Amino acid sequence: MDVFQNMTLFSEMIRCGGDIYTWCYDADGKLLKSNCPDAGFLSGVFDLFGCRIKMLDYGRQHATPVTLGTALGMTWAAAFEKDGDTLKRAWVIGPVFYRDVSMRGIEHGLQYYSRLEVSVAWTMQLYEALKSVPVLQCTILHRYTLMLHYCLCGEHLTLSDINSDALAHPRNLYSIFCPLYYLLSRQFHG
Repeated sequence: MDVFQNMTLFSEMIRCGGDIYTWCYDADGKLLKSNCPDAGFLSGVFDLFGCRIKMLDYGRQHATPVTLGTALGMTWAAAFEKDGDTLKRAWVIGPVFYRDVSMRGIEHGLQYYSRLEVSVAWTMQLYEALKSVPVLQCTILHRYTLMLHYCLCGEHLTLSDINSDALAHPRNLYSIFCPLYYLLSRQFHG
C-alpha cells in the first residue's frame, strides 16, 4: 500500500466537499506537509491549543483515529501510520466547525485559553483565519476519518472506533456542536 499515493488522492477527494485540509506530522510532531494555504499559522494554533501533543500521546499508544477539539468548537481528526506498534506519522484533517460559530462564541471559547497570553496581533490573525474554517457535520467528519484510517492502514473501522478526545473535556463545546454523536457515544462508551 503506497500511503503517499493514497493520501494524495484522499486529500483531493475531501477537498471536493469544501476547504478541508490534510496535514502530515512525523512521530516527533514536526509538520512534514499540508495542503492548507495558511498551514504555518493554523499548525501553530493546533499546537498552542494542545491538540498536537494530545494527538502524539494518543497515537503512540493507540492505532485507532481520534478527534481533537478546542473550546472554540474547532476540531481536527487524526489517524496514524505505524510501523508495527511504533508511530511513524500522524495524518490530520481539519480544522472544521460543526456549526456556524458567532464572534461572541469564539471570544467565549478564547477565555478558556487566557493563560496562554497570546498577543492582540495573534488573536486578530486567529479571527481572520477562522473566517475560512469550514462548517462540517460531525457525521461527515467521522466518515472522512474512517476513510483516512483506511488509506493509511487498509483496515475498515466503524464510527464507534473513533476516540473523540473532545468528549473528555467538559469545557469543550463538542457536546453542543454535535449533540447526537455525543449522546450516542455516551451510550456506547459509558
